[in-house]
Amino acid sequence: VETREKYRAHVAAMLALVGGEYADANAAAEAADDVVAIETSIAKSHLSPAERRDAERTYNKFASCDELPNGDAFPWRAYFEALGKPEPGELNVSWPAALVAATDALVKHSSSPVGDSNPGRQNRSKAVLAYATFHCASSAASYLSDDFVNEDFSFFGVELNGQKELKPRWKRVVSQANGAIGELVGRAYVERHFPKHAKDAAVRLVECVKGAVEDRLRELPWMSDATKEKALEKMAGFRVKIGYPDEWVDYAALEIAAYAPYYSNARAAQMFEHERMLARIDAPVDRERWFMAPQQVNAYYHPMLNEIVFPAAILQPPFFDAAADPAVNFGAIGAVIGHEITHGFDDQGRKYDASGNMNDWWQPADAEQFNARAAVIVKQANDTVVHTQDEECEERKAGPFSLSKFGVRSVVAKDCTCRNVNGELTQGENIADLGGLRLAYRAWGEYVKTNGANGAAAPDNFPKDSAKRFFFSWATIWRQNITAKLAAKYIAVDPHAPPEVRVNGTVSNMPEFIASFDVEEGDGLFRTDETRVDIW
Repeated sequence: VETREKYRAHVAAMLALVGGEYADANAAAEAADDVVAIETSIAKSHLSPAERRDAERTYNKFASCDELPNGDAFPWRAYFEALGKPEPGELNVSWPAALVAATDALVKHSSSPVGDSNPGRQNRSKAVLAYATFHCASSAASYLSDDFVNEDFSFFGVELNGQKELKPRWKRVVSQANGAIGELVGRAYVERHFPKHAKDAAVRLVECVKGAVEDRLRELPWMSDATKEKALEKMAGFRVKIGYPDEWVDYAALEIAAYAPYYSNARAAQMFEHERMLARIDAPVDRERWFMAPQQVNAYYHPMLNEIVFPAAILQPPFFDAAADPAVNFGAIGAVIGHEITHGFDDQGRKYDASGNMNDWWQPADAEQFNARAAVIVKQANDTVVHTQDEECEERKAGPFSLSKFGVRSVVAKDCTCRNVNGELTQGENIADLGGLRLAYRAWGEYVKTNGANGAAAPDNFPKDSAKRFFFSWATIWRQNITAKLAAKYIAVDPHAPPEVRVNGTVSNMPEFIASFDVEEGDGLFRTDETRVDIW
């Protein structure tokens, strides 16, 4: 309730900055009430973060725009005609109920007919105008004057995320350029930071992990031969993209004026991307398209394209170094590669076949076996509490970051409260973390058998034992600084578990870790054989 009232005040402040009929404080406050009322009516129909992960629930295909929800109340064909796409073809609506709620709200508060002097309808028209005005201003705030920038930051940065200060302007501009012309920036990044030999080394590492996955699938004790055959077919169909696209986005049609207002250039970039998006409607699927820019430190699996993608920026230290100790590389980027592959077989990815179609290729008994194991993952997460950091743990007092049989702990602001992890929400990522680390460990072992443990020495703060270095590398890549408010928000909405849970929850299920770190009953990461889980 407190956050909602602060949001209402933020809406009023933004409208007051727009001026005009909202220059008066009372008028801005009344308009803010209308905006919050419209948003509240729409929000009631939204799926929960855990429900939004459900691939079947969010796959709702409609043959044409004439069949879209709420067609009697909202002119869908006119809408698509206005977009220049009168025949958009088949459409998938992720949340039909939310679409109905949004169009209902728009129609309910729509403009009155020309010449209609009914005060009630005129007031409803004002509500929609206020809603549109606020969202136009909010989406443009970071490109406008300091007053808009600071008001936007005061709510979204300070109130929601607990940030102490606004980033310097140059950092904000770089971030905005990354979003607006990502592949143009990415091309320059690749030329400077991702030579061909690094890409070749990454390709070899991916192939090594893929081989470990295929070997593991063949020997899975809980899966039938019929389902194994389909799983191996899916693996054979995996596409791999590494570093950067083969064909870059052509920005020739984007006009950027050197002395134009900043917002004008930002708007031009937005419209350029908007036109590219519209061009994809009812067009053949572009399988060469990248959904991340090369300079983005991330990776992804796309279930409908059955592909794994690793931008150049994640193929850098501490995730990957072509000359590094293999244990360090496999514990970091190797686990990330395994993680993305495992997404193809997690609770949602397993519902798609080798061609990326939603298709149940599992034998019923195998699906039951999978669900039983996944339920253990869910329970483990549900039982995990992210603790308040009111007192320093002994390991943190000792100095540098470390991983031990007691696990790692995150360092957040001291006003963070205790919260349980949401096992349903984080299920897919937790399955992928465990599968990814297991498969990377296996791939590392096979690599060393063939190539030896040659490579640069591990960093000085890493253990001398190679198995410990593997797990230490895994823990190292999840280090972060985070505010209490942002940590609390992530617990509620992020399908990824907090970093310390990703580390501790994963390694505590691995016998290899238990053996390497001499974990015994009573230690923080001890699990009995009965409470550990093994899926992939």
